[in-house]
Amino acid sequence: MLARLKPFLGSARQTLRLDPGMLLLGLGSTTPWIVMGCLNTLLLPVLTTCYRLDAAVVAWAVTLPRILGMILDPLIGHFSDKTRSKWGRRKPYIATGAIGCALSLSLMWWISPAAGGAAKIAYFAFTNLVLWISFSVYYIPYGALCYEFTEDYHERIKLMTINSWFCLLPGLASGWLYWLALKPVFGGELNGVRAITLAMVPIILVFSAGPLFRTKERIVRPTQTRMNLWKGLCETMHNRPFLYVLLIRASNALGVWIFNGMLFYINTYCVFGGDKSQGAALTAGSVTGVSLLSMIVMPLTPALGHRIGKRGLLIAGAACGVLGAIAVIFLTQSSYPWAQVAAVALLAPMGFLQGIAISAIMPDICDLDEHRHGTRREGLFNAIVAALTKAEVAVAVLVAGSLINASGFLPAAGAQSPGTQLYLRIFGFGPFMICSLFSLYLATRFPLTESTTKLIQSELATRRAAGESPHCTP
Repeated sequence: MLARLKPFLGSARQTLRLDPGMLLLGLGSTTPWIVMGCLNTLLLPVLTTCYRLDAAVVAWAVTLPRILGMILDPLIGHFSDKTRSKWGRRKPYIATGAIGCALSLSLMWWISPAAGGAAKIAYFAFTNLVLWISFSVYYIPYGALCYEFTEDYHERIKLMTINSWFCLLPGLASGWLYWLALKPVFGGELNGVRAITLAMVPIILVFSAGPLFRTKERIVRPTQTRMNLWKGLCETMHNRPFLYVLLIRASNALGVWIFNGMLFYINTYCVFGGDKSQGAALTAGSVTGVSLLSMIVMPLTPALGHRIGKRGLLIAGAACGVLGAIAVIFLTQSSYPWAQVAAVALLAPMGFLQGIAISAIMPDICDLDEHRHGTRREGLFNAIVAALTKAEVAVAVLVAGSLINASGFLPAAGAQSPGTQLYLRIFGFGPFMICSLFSLYLATRFPLTESTTKLIQSELATRRAAGESPHCTP
């Protein structure tokens, strides 16, 4: 048994030998998750219980700005691909987007709860619009920079493992933000939220600076014709492996984000009978447990990827998601509340295995696109991913807000009726199970294999060595 594990553990040790460029690039992956972690933890609870806004109205107020921001995403990716400057194609956008994210996140909570309902909705909609545009300006070029970092099939898994490890850092703290904001030291829930998000400003700026140093575009770029945005969008959306990636991402994200949005209400009102502090603590403990377990086990992922491939990682992650969706139904009980952490722990491998696999597959998809169309479009591909990310969060918030209302939830009530508690459970666990099963189905049918990718890379290398511009292939 030990003899069989030696090659696997040896490969895992290789992962821990970090390239400084990979490490600095990985630091930048924390910024999007700081933003999404803060919003996921704070937005619905603060706006419904502190600002006393209707959950469905809040959902629409934060969904529409994201939809508007999505329209700009392909333009940002397209212009990033075309940009030529002494700082590179990506770094000017990364710096600008980081500043915008930090400022808009901290300013979001400064309207008075005594303001009129329409004024509060307009304020939250505007600050959300600025935040999500800034998010795109940062995230799209940053992701493209990651896709360009290396051409090696397995080294891409290593890079995305490092990135994913840094993505988990915000998860150690973000789940506790609302619980922390309730502490008496701040003199009120809203003061706590304001102080916490102000503290995020320097944190975001420091981590976002990582990709600006010792990182560069390493792929040898072919001679390219002028890129047409509409033609590029049509060609990317006809890329079959890319469509699979988008569907798997969307299925995972919708299930998890809806579940996360409902979990605070399930824990507070179904498990602890209306105690917000205990509900927030249990929710935070579950999120932190997932992050810690992921950070411990994640370095083994590249070695596992060598054994089962990227498609195997997708399947393994989806299977863990199904098991977690089943376990959390039975282990979210008032008689043993903290058993929920054990159930949610099964979601750790779902998140990092599928997340790493999808991120590592994206450069392979860019290779396939170059092989077919003779153009490197990392920015445009990542723009579509960023737009989907916004859509995932927006739809999840919209659905979660609508489901909370449909359950009969009353914000002013300290405890909810048995019927409301039952519906909160059904609406929280049901979509998660359905999305997990659909993700598993898609993962078993993913079409792009390691052998196909290496053949494509070999042909591209031959063309580049001959000084040819890659041409379209069937």
